[in-house]
Amino acid sequence: MRSFFTGANREVLGVRIGDSESEAFWRETFRCLKERGLANVAYVVSDDHNGLVSAAWRCFAGANLTALSGALHAQRAVDYAVATSHPIL
Repeated sequence: MRSFFTGANREVLGVRIGDSESEAFWRETFRCLKERGLANVAYVVSDDHNGLVSAAWRCFAGANLTALSGALHAQRAVDYAVATSHPIL
């Protein structure tokens, strides 16, 4: 999981290993991140796994969610969304 801020700043938020991509796994992951201070999530770009998408909808109400097939496509979408929303001056 990575986070993007204004400009080119990026940060690894965390790494977790689970037995599945279930909604329960992702909800717990997002809960842990929120406990560590994650707030004001504007965009969630992910692979199109049902559990991940469902958990993101529940945990980040109001965020723009884009579920894409393929990690490379997801990364490109994040880069584009951040660049167009927060251009580097």
